[in-house]
Amino acid sequence: MSRKHVLAAFEREQIRRGLSPATLRGRLYTAKRFLKFTEHPIKAITTSIIREYLAYRAASGMAASSLALELGQLRAFFRALHLLGKIKADPTEGLSILDPGPQPPLVLSRESVQKMLAAASLAKRPQRPKPVALRDRACLELLYGAGLRASEVKAIRVVDLRLDEGTLLVRRAKRGTSRILPLPSSSLPHLDTYLREGRPALAGGRGRDQGHLLLTRFGTPLGKVTLGQRVTSIAK
Repeated sequence: MSRKHVLAAFEREQIRRGLSPATLRGRLYTAKRFLKFTEHPIKAITTSIIREYLAYRAASGMAASSLALELGQLRAFFRALHLLGKIKADPTEGLSILDPGPQPPLVLSRESVQKMLAAASLAKRPQRPKPVALRDRACLELLYGAGLRASEVKAIRVVDLRLDEGTLLVRRAKRGTSRILPLPSSSLPHLDTYLREGRPALAGGRGRDQGHLLLTRFGTPLGKVTLGQRVTSIAK
């Protein structure tokens, strides 16, 4: 069975189990990344290959806590394949990542934040056309200016922004409650420019606009994983 069919079978099994869309996307993303790493057939993947992959990820600078999360996602992938009869044994069995314990939160200096905001505003065609740069700047204004979580930022809809009042409706996440927050005055011009120039260009009149504030260059809502990748890319 091809990798494409295996991934499709895994996705169906996870949907059947009732996983949230965000959790499913994360597991599929990790599984696809791992399969790009190795050329071995899925049935021939061993614990040693998993270890090599984790070592490669660690060498790229991944923190132990993130590495443990990635192993957990791989474990879910291979356990599902084992239950579906696609592989004879789970190659992640017995593997673990040493948990370093809770780490102090990373607090960026004012200078570092300003550098990231400036970097987000730079359009480097064709990799980052102007609408994408405007979106990235709006994204960072919400993350660092308003102090929102990634899950809260991706849930924002256009109607949640009240720029004339300088406020934002932050939608309820999990068991929390929705709340209205004031926006920093310095962020308002950047959010306004994105709404007027960036977002219409990204939506592109494709007829499938669902009202999400942050869009990909294909007009679809910006997901939590993609949002994190954008911040990491800007910070480099």
